[in-house]
Amino acid sequence: MLLIYTGSYPDDKCGVGDYVYNLNQEIKKNYTVNVVKLSLFELIYKIVSNRKIIKLINIQYPSIGFSTNKIAAFKPHVAFILAKLVGLKTSITLHEFSSLSKRAQYFLKIFKLADYIIFTTQYEKNIGEKTLFNSAKTRLIPIASNIPSCQKKEKKFDLVHFGIISKGKGIEEFIWIIKELNKKNIKFRSALIGYVPSADNSYANLIIEQCIEQKCELLLNKSAAEISNLLAETDHGYITISRWHLRTERYCPCCDD
Repeated sequence: MLLIYTGSYPDDKCGVGDYVYNLNQEIKKNYTVNVVKLSLFELIYKIVSNRKIIKLINIQYPSIGFSTNKIAAFKPHVAFILAKLVGLKTSITLHEFSSLSKRAQYFLKIFKLADYIIFTTQYEKNIGEKTLFNSAKTRLIPIASNIPSCQKKEKKFDLVHFGIISKGKGIEEFIWIIKELNKKNIKFRSALIGYVPSADNSYANLIIEQCIEQKCELLLNKSAAEISNLLAETDHGYITISRWHLRTERYCPCCDD
């Protein structure tokens, strides 16, 4: 059995939750998988009742679910310590490692004791190996898309940013680009396609105000099917790989183009 501990899982609007869901769908084709969301009590029960058959505990960190308060932020660390105390093999999946604050990275040091450290991009894996983790323990499991495929469409937007409206997602840089284009009187259509998490409402409100000021269309809290169609109508998508590693892509992530 594989036991996965995460702070977010569908129907939560969180990239980590989507990642875990897709991972679960793939792994359970060949293995028994149990996913525990947030509850340490449920996790302890699973460990105690299934300790003899658990092959690995995987902890996903961070996620929106673990960011609601300071106590929740340390649940992954407590879960990791519990797993080590009972002698179980552990792996930690780190999301957007390079975007974490120095304080958050400091508290990651305990995870150096894990059997495996998993990253979701090669860039993040390289940074993790250079700064904190032994490369012999690191692994790469890329992010799978949960956006359905769609037909190619006539382009409606020149530039969009797609993702959760939260700090460290490159949204400030996206708005800066729009401001610069507006200053030069360049005609273009832009849009912010995103989900507003309840944990970061004040930041989201600030971003929304700036988008309105810059005449950037707001397309918020759309379904996966709607997002698929919107991306198909987009010429350039602004993708955040990390806080300091940003790029634009001229293709539709949901099409074979």
